[in-house]
Amino acid sequence: MVEHLAEYKILIADALNIGVKLEDETKTCCFLASLPDSYETFIDSLSNKIEDKTLKFNDVAAALISYDIRQRDRDLNRESTSEALTVRGKSDKKNSASYHMCPRKDWFVKFEKFDGPRVFMGNNNTCKLEGIGKIRLNMNDGVIQELDDVRYVPKLKKNLISVGELDSRGFEMTLKGGVFKVYSNG
Repeated sequence: MVEHLAEYKILIADALNIGVKLEDETKTCCFLASLPDSYETFIDSLSNKIEDKTLKFNDVAAALISYDIRQRDRDLNRESTSEALTVRGKSDKKNSASYHMCPRKDWFVKFEKFDGPRVFMGNNNTCKLEGIGKIRLNMNDGVIQELDDVRYVPKLKKNLISVGELDSRGFEMTLKGGVFKVYSNG
């Protein structure tokens, strides 16, 4: 993506050299529109952060480079193909997932629809809770694990697994070398 950014900056410089003046907002919007579909999450996260402010091209470029580095690090360190939220820092009830949550209705093997409350997210947005049920997870070793009382929240981007919920159900957990493992206590 660094090459894409460099090529875009060359296009902007070429436009300036022939007398075309581009407003910062125009440069930014055109650049975001030029990104491949795989950067949809990056664009969404920018939109959630700005609200009424306009994005500056240099801020977006810096954020993109940072995002790209995080993605490469994640891909290098990934031991699993499953989707999950990576959380860093101390967990407490106020700042952590209180329930397991999943945006994929097709993952539920048991599902009860209901008109639930809104879930407050870390980016200050809220998402509507639309059901509860059971999902099955295929582990890397071929074992299938079930999670009960999973909330269906269609607007989430990733699955959330509540460490507090696992702890309250007697699971043991370790975090070593950047790998988080959950063990059944029984």
